[in-house]
Amino acid sequence: MKNSSKSKLLTFDDFSKLSTTLSASISLFKQGNLPHTLLVLGDSGTGKLSFAKLLAQMLFCTSKGDRPCLSCTACNKINSGTHTGLILLGANREDSTIKIDDVRELILELSSYGIESALRVVVIVDAHRMTVQAQNALLKSLEEPSRDCYFILTSSKEKALLPTVISRCTELRLPLWPKDKLVSELIEQGVEANKAEEIASLSGGSIGKALVYANDDSFRELLTLFEDSFLSLNNEKSVAYASSKLKASRDDGDMLINLLEIYTTNLLKKADNSQALKNINNMLSAIATARKWQKSNVSWQATVDYLLFHTLEDLSIWH
Repeated sequence: MKNSSKSKLLTFDDFSKLSTTLSASISLFKQGNLPHTLLVLGDSGTGKLSFAKLLAQMLFCTSKGDRPCLSCTACNKINSGTHTGLILLGANREDSTIKIDDVRELILELSSYGIESALRVVVIVDAHRMTVQAQNALLKSLEEPSRDCYFILTSSKEKALLPTVISRCTELRLPLWPKDKLVSELIEQGVEANKAEEIASLSGGSIGKALVYANDDSFRELLTLFEDSFLSLNNEKSVAYASSKLKASRDDGDMLINLLEIYTTNLLKKADNSQALKNINNMLSAIATARKWQKSNVSWQATVDYLLFHTLEDLSIWH
């Protein structure tokens, strides 16, 4: 996946806007009330690792003002993962299990004196990937953390964690991001407003997905392809031209259909007469049919042509 620009880092202010409960928790943490064992829960892509790193930055930050400052040497090192006081377990192996030997190595590392600071922050990414043996090996450390050690576990699969692990942690849940918050964040990242709306709709409340889409060249190219084909129809000749452009896009078929569905659904807000509403519903029915075809043996070209003709017939007045 090719990124063309660097994303703005998420801040506590971004997370505070998601819910009053989360905002209150952040305020408590910044006042020095961070639990030594914290379990950060939430759906995939809600920003759990980013939040954990912010907590680590808050603890290591050398600023005399509001922490984290996000600009001091310690904050920059936490962000890049090079601070020796931050131990990330499982961050570079997203699809693999975390074994008992990994936890034993962690415990051994914690027994040695820190190079940059006596303070240690352990972030276990997707803690549900720990085997039962690994979770059991971690229990004593969670139950009796040293004064200079903080454990932050992240997980999107709470049921895969042992009750004994959960009971030793303070739980904090990150909510899905509302669409308007995603749009605002994307615009702040430099994404055009109309593109931000499309990306937010596709992201399903996941800030992680939204930022990937926003900074992925191939996704932006797909948006352009969608606009140049489905949204540029005015006669049958234009359908033939769009069909030829979409011929090689079978691998992106599901995403293109998603984009068409989002575009069509958004038109419901603009429908001001019964005929317009009928056309939009016809288009949504055609999209549902296309999804069924995608799961069967109907060719991608036939599916594309079917959608293009329906788009010309039902939606051309909106382009």
